[in-house]
Amino acid sequence: MKVLKGKKVESLSADALREIYKDYSSIMIDLGTGDGAFPYRRAGKNPDELCIGLDIAADNMMGYAAKACRKPAKGGVTNVLYAVGNALDIPEELQDIADQICINLPWGSLRDAVVKGGEGLLHSIGKAARHNATVDIYVAYSPLYE
Repeated sequence: MKVLKGKKVESLSADALREIYKDYSSIMIDLGTGDGAFPYRRAGKNPDELCIGLDIAADNMMGYAAKACRKPAKGGVTNVLYAVGNALDIPEELQDIADQICINLPWGSLRDAVVKGGEGLLHSIGKAARHNATVDIYVAYSPLYE
């Protein structure tokens, strides 16, 4: 799986990911995280939870990925991870790890999958979710964008 370490894209194996998440009481995956602000802020408020932001656009997440790598006194958080991948076809490494899956204000193909119940999205959620995981989806609508 590809992940951001600061502003660099690196590979992370399933074993390395398991080594990271074994120390956390829960795992949240934000599908279509955009700039990555949501998992960054949530990680800062929930130090016992691993927060994973997943988005296809690595460039959009680089600002918060770099911020997360700072020293804690300067806003860094160690319990956030930015994965580069498609929310409609999540990486195998994220299989069966999420206690909570969030989708916040989706757009593009992810929005369409949320609204229309796209099979790829349902498969991704089912693939990532642990037994009894929760799914939170927040959407907005404006006729201006019709």
